[in-house]
Amino acid sequence: MTIGDRIKELREERKITQEELAKYINTTKQTIHKYENNIVTNIPSDKIEKLSEIFSVSPAFLMGWTTSQKEEVKISPLYEALEKLDIKEEELTEEEVSNIVNFINFMRSNKK
Repeated sequence: MTIGDRIKELREERKITQEELAKYINTTKQTIHKYENNIVTNIPSDKIEKLSEIFSVSPAFLMGWTTSQKEEVKISPLYEALEKLDIKEEELTEEEVSNIVNFINFMRSNKK
């Protein structure tokens, strides 16, 4: 599947016209037609970013580099621990963050 095929499929799934899509990414209907029909395949990166935002997919998916529409986000063990404790990072005070950092440093120093 080409980038043009992906753009057309995503646009049609969302029932957006070429004119509407062109307006969203600040271009013309003719340019969208050229993208979708693979007449223009070297799409500027700013347009790829806008298209991925509009369609809620990753730029890598649009480009055909991955089959996953969403970017894989790896969660660090620290975030997993906070999640298990039902703690949101933004809820932590500066003092609590400092205490966590100090504790981690203490644990690391004991490994040596």
